[in-house]
Amino acid sequence: MVNKTSTWPSVQDGQGHMVTRTVTHVNSFVYELELTGFDATGRWPCRFRICPIYSSENQSESSVPSPMNRKPDPLLLARIDRFGWLANCGKPFSCPPELECRQAGCWGSACELNAEQIWEDAELAARNNLTAFLAQRYPTEDRQWNDITDAARKFVDGSFTLRFRGALRRKFGVPPKGVVDSMKWNIIAALMEDAYKDLRPPGFFTKLLSLYESGHLPCGWENGVYPEGRLIVF
Repeated sequence: MVNKTSTWPSVQDGQGHMVTRTVTHVNSFVYELELTGFDATGRWPCRFRICPIYSSENQSESSVPSPMNRKPDPLLLARIDRFGWLANCGKPFSCPPELECRQAGCWGSACELNAEQIWEDAELAARNNLTAFLAQRYPTEDRQWNDITDAARKFVDGSFTLRFRGALRRKFGVPPKGVVDSMKWNIIAALMEDAYKDLRPPGFFTKLLSLYESGHLPCGWENGVYPEGRLIVF
């Protein structure tokens, strides 16, 4: 028996997918269904994901905090605006805590790694960890997800992306679309982690943010399915 179903409006994520998220309560269990459709060019495959998230038995409204008016932190946006994009690509870097890393050998290798499915899967799985956590623990706060994503995407799609593209062109020539899309996805996800940092400590994407800030490019994943495995950085 379906007790309650909540559906959020479709939004476009950082990689151009149109995403519809639904949370369904069934006999004290909560399931999250995420449908990812084609982008405007029709080049992205549709994803389907449904998973049991948690048992809602013995949950009470009093255990859930009152919702905040969440939005991307202006101080963090200003900090990102000051990044020296790609300034140290190919140079030694410090691997973020609790991650294993290796360095990509060259720009061509970084582009090839960025295009591999395992990297996109790792990015998606890391973001799904946050959405599943919010749906499980803080469903009221989770309802603000699309509004925060919209605000984050407007920032990323603005002059910020032009600066990133400009840095790529100056250093490596015309940038592959996949590299730009990956950066946008990761920055938006880092902004989402930050927006919910009072509920869950920032994680994977905040670590990627530190690599972008230091002038490097996270570009791939290997040796396992996320969270197992190793991050590749150029």
